Amino acid sequence: LEWFRDEWTVDALWMPVFRAAVMPDRDSIWHPVDRNRGRLLGLKTDPILAELVREGRFRDRVSGSGGAGVRVSRSGRGFDYAWTVQRARHSQPHYRMNEAARLTLLATGDPALTLAAADGPLFQARHPRTWVVGGDLGLAVGAWTWRFEAAWLSDVPVTRRDWSFDTVRGFDWVVGAETFPGDRDLRLTVQLAGMHLLGASGVLDRRSSYFLNGEIEDTFSQNRMRARMRFSFGLDRRDVYLNPEIAWIAWEPHELYLGLHWLDGTETALGGFYRNRGLVVLGWRGQF
Repeated sequence: LEWFRDEWTVDALWMPVFRAAVMPDRDSIWHPVDRNRGRLLGLKTDPILAELVREGRFRDRVSGSGGAGVRVSRSGRGFDYAWTVQRARHSQPHYRMNEAARLTLLATGDPALTLAAADGPLFQARHPRTWVVGGDLGLAVGAWTWRFEAAWLSDVPVTRRDWSFDTVRGFDWVVGAETFPGDRDLRLTVQLAGMHLLGASGVLDRRSSYFLNGEIEDTFSQNRMRARMRFSFGLDRRDVYLNPEIAWIAWEPHELYLGLHWLDGTETALGGFYRNRGLVVLGWRGQF
């Protein structure tokens, strides 16, 4: 539902049914659970965990409502701001180890006994509900458009060093800028972002992450072709994602494009988890 008056807008959203993130096929090399190498996205390589991931069963069954939220915003000439309160669920799964199996692992350190102790799937996908309180601010300064966003989260899923599932508070922020150098078709967008877990001592997950990401785009050949580069670089650890693309855009609203997705980084980073798994894409997209 949306209500607006003068410069003010109020948006209210309710999702009666929760829909988890659409994941790649379980056997796909792009799934966050690597059954071949025995790895979970975001966690360090561990020989015991590797055997459990390769041999254990996973369950991704979800149910319940998706949550609700309210956003109040005000727009003006060259300046706008908003704040929001949400009760939402994390769409990407965080896997919890079966409790009986976890206790067996702590007592014996034996993967075979741990697998045998699981009374059902060894790993269960969890999508905890969290309160989100945040705001954003946008303003135009000369040829630059700046945006600032921040959010506090009540329940961010983590895995503790004893392999138990838990939730902690979190704080995310981003500062972004967009400009058109030379007042032409060249567009540059740059963002500096940070993600922090609060009071998260004793967890296997990374407690702070910093990123520089953005996009560079320009047209050529009398606006019939477009070249674009999306990028993301980890600032506190090696984490690289590059997505160059060239597209033929003269056939509106259709586009034919050729692109590359390339990743690299340390083992706990997104780029490191998918390292040596570059993807070349040739496709069509349209807007109607």
